[in-house]
Amino acid sequence: MYLERKFNWFKSIAPSLKMLSEADGERTREILETATMKDHHEKQLYQFRQIEDISDKIV
Repeated sequence: MYLERKFNWFKSIAPSLKMLSEADGERTREILETATMKDHHEKQLYQFRQIEDISDKIV
């Protein structure tokens, strides 16, 4: 009886859990993309500063 009630309860909330997990996956993907873009931007900025330093030394 107890297990049957638990099973029915899980069955009733399963669609909500599935929606939540999909939303979390989408949010995780957005966070990773943002972090990757930020990392790429920081690398470009660092490279640009290195080029500036070298050009200052040449001149």
